[in-house]
Amino acid sequence: LAGMQVTPTSGGAEALTGKKVGVMASFSAAEVQARTLASIQAGADAFGWETTTVNGEGDPSKMQQRLQSLIDSKVDAIVLVFPVPAIIGKQLEAAKAAGIPVVSAGFVSEETPLIAAQYVGDQVKMSTMLTDRIKQDFPNGGEWAIINLPGYVGVDQRVNTFKDGIATDPNFQIVAEKDVPQADVFGGTTKAGVDILNANPNLSGFFSCCDFGGQALAPALQQTKRDVPVYSFYAVPSVLDLVRDGKVVVVESDEAKTGAMSIGALAAHWADGAPLDATTDLTAFPLDYQIVDSTNAPAAGEDVYPLDQQMEPFLAAWSEKYGI
Repeated sequence: LAGMQVTPTSGGAEALTGKKVGVMASFSAAEVQARTLASIQAGADAFGWETTTVNGEGDPSKMQQRLQSLIDSKVDAIVLVFPVPAIIGKQLEAAKAAGIPVVSAGFVSEETPLIAAQYVGDQVKMSTMLTDRIKQDFPNGGEWAIINLPGYVGVDQRVNTFKDGIATDPNFQIVAEKDVPQADVFGGTTKAGVDILNANPNLSGFFSCCDFGGQALAPALQQTKRDVPVYSFYAVPSVLDLVRDGKVVVVESDEAKTGAMSIGALAAHWADGAPLDATTDLTAFPLDYQIVDSTNAPAAGEDVYPLDQQMEPFLAAWSEKYGI
């Protein structure tokens, strides 16, 4: 997603000295957001930039207040992680008025000219891969439940892709779909899972929209003494034991590196006058996607895509280009 083309300013490598970058996550307790934040920080550290990171905590008023605090502190740029532009519209307008470029990383949001570029993965592709795996594992279809987190364009893409993918097979039936609150995704998902399991004794499986599904549904399965598989997104640490045990199957990506991608794009914008255009960076640093299950899950304490490996091509490119 390229977004608007910010007017470039070229200052050479010396223009990269002393930059201050504000970072806001919508809900940094989410492990997938934490991974993107770590990538942003690693990129900023490589340039020696000062970062101020704030957490919206899943609360619209806190997102607004904390993004405004970054603007008021006169940062040179802002990187948003999993933003919801409809919530922070006034603050995005304020950033534009202050001449502060804003980019986002980690997850698709609705298009807005107030975010210069979105460095994000392909949620339709990921959901298609997961849906194909479900159809492979359950050739006779069955009864399915959806755990949904409203308010995110990328989540809508995932859920709609799953629905579309099984719609042509009459053997698949969606018997329940529950929205969970952003401010209590874990507790809300556990409660929704219990309700769904109690109401549907023949449930075949869960399609969880997000990374918290496997961990949050595990207590529901224990309480109801059921053995129902969960299909979800991202091999985050909290879910990997369940993946190894064959209880959860996930689609994984190295899209955390979109955080480093956003930092590199800002560097190119300031040093070389390059427009903030995510298409260029996603082409230069393509994302990888794979299904992770009990047969290929990494050993305890390891990641499918370790951060240091994700950072290697960026650090090499920046070293050659800017001498860092």
